[in-house]
Amino acid sequence: MLSEIFIKRKVNYLNISYPNHENLNQKLEYDIKSTGDITNRQTYVKAYMTDWMETRFKSFEILSRFVINSYNSYMAHDNVFYSTKDIKDMWGLVYNKGDYAEEHQHEIRNLYSFIYYVKSSKRSSPLIFTDGFPFHKKIQPENGMLIIFPSYMKHKVPVQKHNEERISVAGNF
Repeated sequence: MLSEIFIKRKVNYLNISYPNHENLNQKLEYDIKSTGDITNRQTYVKAYMTDWMETRFKSFEILSRFVINSYNSYMAHDNVFYSTKDIKDMWGLVYNKGDYAEEHQHEIRNLYSFIYYVKSSKRSSPLIFTDGFPFHKKIQPENGMLIIFPSYMKHKVPVQKHNEERISVAGNF
């Protein structure tokens, strides 16, 4: 797994690929769409969003273990002795044409946050980190990509311009 971790020290995030992500992503997409839009665009995310603690599905449990194992492997590799065992919250997101996420950061009580890409294309809106860099850092989503970053980092998603779904799971630990 360590060979799949690409550490971006200058930009303060981890980019990790889930091996053979097709099966997991198919299950995640089904589970996300089966819940309905719970938040009705009343958060910073102006897109379809599931409940905050979406752990009733096995697909979310599998992803949760991958996130925690990836983070702990990186920390052990980097000789940092903080590890975690639990995801505090996680939710599914579906962006359609016209959807976006306003600039925001996650709650201070969290140390790290993550975004995992279930379904995207080259035309999907990027994740943009808006602070902590000399300029904005854009990350183009790819299926199976996991981004882990400090929860205090401000980020946003510009308006989805194309009629293609951009599906992800986000969370905190």
